[in-house]
Formats: sequence, C-alpha cells, structure tokens
Amino acid sequence: LSGTLGSIVGEIVYYLAFAVPFAIGFYSSRNLKYNREEVAGVAEAPDTLLTINRSDIKKLMPLIAPTVMTVFLVSLVTTLILSLLGVTSPTVENKNLILMLIQHALVPAVFEEALFRYIPMKLLMPYSKRWCIVYSAMCFALIHCSFSQIPYAFVAGIIFMTVDLCIGSVWPSVILHFINNAASVIWIKYCAGTVESLIFISVMVILTIPSLVFVYKKRDVYRDMIKDAVAKGDTCSVTYAPIALIIITCYIAAMNLFK
Repeated sequence: LSGTLGSIVGEIVYYLAFAVPFAIGFYSSRNLKYNREEVAGVAEAPDTLLTINRSDIKKLMPLIAPTVMTVFLVSLVTTLILSLLGVTSPTVENKNLILMLIQHALVPAVFEEALFRYIPMKLLMPYSKRWCIVYSAMCFALIHCSFSQIPYAFVAGIIFMTVDLCIGSVWPSVILHFINNAASVIWIKYCAGTVESLIFISVMVILTIPSLVFVYKKRDVYRDMIKDAVAKGDTCSVTYAPIALIIITCYIAAMNLFK
C-alpha cells in the first residue's frame, strides 16, 4: 500500500504499519503480566530489555562483523540463484548518503527491531525462548514480502533475536540491524564496479577473521550465552495464524516475483 501511494503519504503509511502493531503489542504486553501470574512456571519478561551495560557491549562488538558477513553472503547467494531463474532483485534509489542511511538503516533498525524483537521478547520469551527466536525471525522475513529478501532476513532474524536473548536486551539487534543496513547502503551506493565490490568484500573479510578468532578464544563465554538463550522452555502453542501468514505472504511475493 505504501509503495502504491508513493510520496509523503506512502512514507506515513509505511511507518504506521510498524508503529500501530508495536503500540498494540506494547499495550498487550503490559496487560498480560497479570494473566501470567496465574500460569505456573511462566515468569515476566525482564525490565532490562531496553537497557544495556558496557560489558554487554564488549561481548557484542566481536559479533558485528561475522553477522554482517553472514547476512551479506546469504543475500548474495539468493541474488545469484534468482538471477539464474531470470528474476531481478528490487532496486533501491541511489540518493544522498545521509538520507539513505536514515531511510534504509536508522529508521528500519528502530521500527523493525521494536516490532520484531522487543514485542516478541515481551510476549513470547517468558514462555519459550526457542519459539521466540523462530516466530520473530519468520515474521521479520515474511514482512519483506520478496523471495530475494526473505532468506537473508530470516537468517538475520535468527541471529538478531539470539544475540538479544543472550544479552537480555533489544539494543544489540538495533545496533546489528543498523550496521548491517548501513553496509548494504554503502554497497548499493559505491560498489557498482568490480574493483569497488572486491574492496568492500575484502574489508568485510578483514574485519570478520579477527572477530571470529576472538570469539573462538572466548568460546566458553559465548557458548554459555547461547545455551542460556536457546534453553528449552514451556511449549508454545502453534496456531493457524503463522501458517496463514506464510501462505498469504508467499502468494503476494509470488505475484511480484517477475515484476
């Protein structure tokens, strides 16, 4: 709808599409705390989801480059596969760098993480962390409504939510999301040729390798974080809503596949 309307009206509709569900989810999460007290073994989501301390930032920093590299590779492979099938990826208008960073990096990082990480953490994490990861990643991927974006968005969603649960805050995924999208903006704006593309990839590899070495040396710390993040919780009921969402979204994406 926002793409059809265009101009400033389309932008307003686009942001309302995130703001309205977030407002509903935020209101619901505050009211549900009274119901959870009646369910044995179900605790409240911690109040620290909107805070992060310096030690957590230190744990997050080595994960940034490998995350961006992973998402980039999945996106690249998806693009190559679709190109072999004659499908072109959606293009992003090349504007002023600052404007592109605000529109395609900062705003999505705030709006999408609020809706697809913070709300699921408030509503689902007390019941099952694993379902929290899967559901949030699925919704985050499907909202892109494009087969060229769904695969890497799902991978990114898995990583973002896992890191958030490891640290117990939504800010890590906001940071990861912003840096990942900022890297995409730089790729779109400056990597039109072979030389520029090779430089971009080389920089990412140079940043990723020492990060992975550091994570390996501190593997016990990160292993314990992940074990706690994906610890088996209470079973979360599977309803028809996710199935309906998948079918509807895939139908719309298929209709737009060869446009």
